[in-house]
Amino acid sequence: MIGDKQKLQHLTEYKGSCVVVTINNSRLQISHISETIITPHYKSSQEHLQYVYHVPGIKKKLLSIA
Repeated sequence: MIGDKQKLQHLTEYKGSCVVVTINNSRLQISHISETIITPHYKSSQEHLQYVYHVPGIKKKLLSIA
């Protein structure tokens, strides 16, 4: 998840009903699903991430790998 729309590529509007629930129980809407590129601190090559949620209002980036 990311709040900065400028860091995303190939935005697709999210039309689902899921929301992000924060620790204080507020609910933030997902506005887009997208792609982005990151450079991990432990290596110099970039990683391409798919299915990244754009959540306006979220202050931090959140990455979860399953």
